[in-house]
Amino acid sequence: MFDWNSQAQFFIDSVQKALSAPFQTWLAQHPLAFWLASHPLWLLAAVLSAIFLFAGLLRAVAGLTERFWLALLKLPVWLVQGIWWSGLLLLRPFFPAVQPPPASRLSEVMQRLEALRQEENELMHELQSLLSAQAKSPNPKA
Repeated sequence: MFDWNSQAQFFIDSVQKALSAPFQTWLAQHPLAFWLASHPLWLLAAVLSAIFLFAGLLRAVAGLTERFWLALLKLPVWLVQGIWWSGLLLLRPFFPAVQPPPASRLSEVMQRLEALRQEENELMHELQSLLSAQAKSPNPKA
């Protein structure tokens, strides 16, 4: 008599062997892949590490493209600035340079500052004497 269960089981086993044979030979040729397949926690750690590294790579590429586009958008402004400053440098010989004040003017300013400092000291002494005289005299309004 014909046994359907054994025939079905034989068919399932044949299909399973046909599908798993190439995978088994590939695993035999690649021992690291075989080791990772037999250690799933290490495989999970490796996959998560690869995902994080890939995400970091994507962020780096995104930052690079952002800087590229910003530089591309700023390029006209930089060109105008360069033309402006080079134009000013080309026109500089036609305008006289500002000369620093002569040494006599510097000495005049220094003497004036010294006179103002002496006057300030005199006024401070006078203010102190007025305040001390006011503190010694009785206050008639009180």
